[in-house]
Amino acid sequence: MEIIQKLKERFLEDPARFSELNNNKDVWKKFVGQYAAQNITRMKLDEYCMGRGSKKENFSWWIERGLQPVIGTYFAGSARAHILYKKPDGGLYKHRYLESMNDDDALSYVLKITQLLAQTSSLEQAERYDDDKNIYADLRIEPKVTMGAARKLRVYMAYHPDKVVNINSPKHIEHFLRLFGTKNVAAGPFGKARQLWDVYQDVKKEINDLTPDGFGKLLYDRKLDLAPTKEKNEEGEIEGSPVTLDDESVPRNVILYGPPGTGKTYSTIDAALKILDPAFYSENSNDRASLLARFGELKDLKRIDFVTFHQSYSYEEFVEGLKVNTDENGQIVYSIDPGVFKRICEAASSRVTHQIDANIDLKGRTIWKISLGNTLGDDSYIYDECIDNNYVLIGYGNEIDFSDCQTKEDILKKYNDNGIDFKIGDYPVSCLYIFQQLMKERDLVVVSDGNHKFRAIGEVTGKYRRLRRSDEDHYVQCRDVKWLRVYSPSRPREELMDKVFSQMTLYELKPKTLDPQRLAALLFEPVQEEGGSLDKGKIPYSNARVLIIDEINRGNIAKIFGELITLIENDKRSGQKEALSVTLPYSKASFSVPDNLYIIGTMNTADRSLTSIDAALRRRFVFEEVVPDSSLLANTEAEDGVDIKKIMDAINSRIEILLGREYLIGHSYFLQLREDASIGSLRSLFKRHILPLLQEYFFDDWEKIHRVLGDHQKPREYQIIRNRYGEQDIIDLLGDDWKGGTESCWEINYAALIEPQSYIGIYQSVR
Repeated sequence: MEIIQKLKERFLEDPARFSELNNNKDVWKKFVGQYAAQNITRMKLDEYCMGRGSKKENFSWWIERGLQPVIGTYFAGSARAHILYKKPDGGLYKHRYLESMNDDDALSYVLKITQLLAQTSSLEQAERYDDDKNIYADLRIEPKVTMGAARKLRVYMAYHPDKVVNINSPKHIEHFLRLFGTKNVAAGPFGKARQLWDVYQDVKKEINDLTPDGFGKLLYDRKLDLAPTKEKNEEGEIEGSPVTLDDESVPRNVILYGPPGTGKTYSTIDAALKILDPAFYSENSNDRASLLARFGELKDLKRIDFVTFHQSYSYEEFVEGLKVNTDENGQIVYSIDPGVFKRICEAASSRVTHQIDANIDLKGRTIWKISLGNTLGDDSYIYDECIDNNYVLIGYGNEIDFSDCQTKEDILKKYNDNGIDFKIGDYPVSCLYIFQQLMKERDLVVVSDGNHKFRAIGEVTGKYRRLRRSDEDHYVQCRDVKWLRVYSPSRPREELMDKVFSQMTLYELKPKTLDPQRLAALLFEPVQEEGGSLDKGKIPYSNARVLIIDEINRGNIAKIFGELITLIENDKRSGQKEALSVTLPYSKASFSVPDNLYIIGTMNTADRSLTSIDAALRRRFVFEEVVPDSSLLANTEAEDGVDIKKIMDAINSRIEILLGREYLIGHSYFLQLREDASIGSLRSLFKRHILPLLQEYFFDDWEKIHRVLGDHQKPREYQIIRNRYGEQDIIDLLGDDWKGGTESCWEINYAALIEPQSYIGIYQSVR
């Protein structure tokens, strides 16, 4: 085969790389030494789970990260892939199907399944467990939940790294199988892995020294270009950087457009999760409650922002403007506030430049805000010095040594003895007292950057000391810290708290001000591997941000975006060849749009047709139509055989003829009838939603509404919209010689709304 010849030629170029056995056996031995297969069911929660309060090298950590040198990268997507994990508040997350169990029983359930897969000795035997029913049967447990396909493979690989080609993604395996011409590709992950192992054995006949590890490396070798294009919801790869997005797979700017009720806003939730947590979306795509919960979590963590445009929405709200705020102390401050767009751009631009795997317990720690010099002042160098030397400094106290002070009075006396006339309530005294006495080892410090940003988080590791300096710098009051996260550029304070930072040098961030969940998310997010920088245009899911703009066509785009409309184009974003930046009018700061910000807009075509929207918007967004889908109503019948799907189809066909496809009625209006398709529910739907919508569409042109509902083909008693007066009534009232019309004499026949035949008549004549 041609593909085998290509593999052979590439192998001969670097035989040492592709013929070596896995050279990380020590890592693997450490793992199986801690978590031998026969001991899996003896694990405790803190040994199995990732998250707050767990053992640092826990089992889930090994599966997701620790074994990467042995069996390649595994992109779990979120801690939920492990079925159980410790949440930042210390509670235990359990898969929804395990929520009825207590914690110990849920752990036992998961460990039994994990051990079964770990102790399976061959892929042929493991193939039986592609069907979860066999797992339940062999373990004699109640069918509840097992694990995702990629995780099944990962657990097996963890204990049998030399018996499988180490590719975690079933989709990637299938891709390679098809390249080699495999017919009847297996449906399950183990079946696919077994077929790829057979392919490896065939290739090995041509390349004798090829190892399983080398075969995997060959398949992903960039020179051969055999690897699949990275999918939006891929779960894992064998080697290299984290799974990434590219311009072709996910548009940076997209507008979902369609008539009312087609699920545009509903679809934004799916789109956002496909970008930010694709593995979770793939696993839970049919579980709306779980998707909504995950979307809410990401929104709370400021990975997603949501805004609705309207006629009075402005640049000052969207980008930046002068606003009145209250600081940490309740004082009114006037400041140039970033709007939702600027905030999310700054968050997306921010990168972690220094980090330590901060699996720490936040309980019992005080969180302090500290300023380390003024970013724009003469002392701006202090911040860099502190980061480089693992300490924090404050400038109060001149060169005085306060080491022997125990109380605030002692600190005041030191000041006075050195000729500085302060009183006990003055801030320089209080600040030194906090810094020297109240700040404890293990406390955390958040380094602010102005009122709206923060740039580092550290853990206090040492007691107060006076720093000995060779220069005359007054920054000598010192506490040693361990920097857990350092950000560049700084991150918006909304990722920690809702109120703005005070300008005081040092004060406590109390729980009512700082959001512990957001802090925990920052400290517990996965640590990027060294050297894991990405090519331009490639964005790791964990670093992406999503801005959802509902009703985007209702705002004045030129007024809201201003000069920034150009910057959202793909090739004008930061990091691209044609990148542009502008100087913002209020803050005078340089601004650009990062490459990892995704803008998802929605547009109701009944409000404004697609052809009449702002031309600048059209050029810069991909438009994806969301159409009514009556198939969702298949087999939905009301009383006496009323077919809901046919009602929707008939009404929309007539609307399309009379008004156009922009004014169709979406399926979401009718979905409630899948739960309750009684005539009463149908009457309520038409009275409260369908008839008012048709009145809006046709500007009270009752004749057309009459025809849309097929009333022109029904007996009078079943007509929903009808002339108030029949022919005989006209004769009785105006005489048989009356020649005028009756167009204005329409009424809603509410009595018809409880008659099944009124609804059947809507579609009865439609073929």
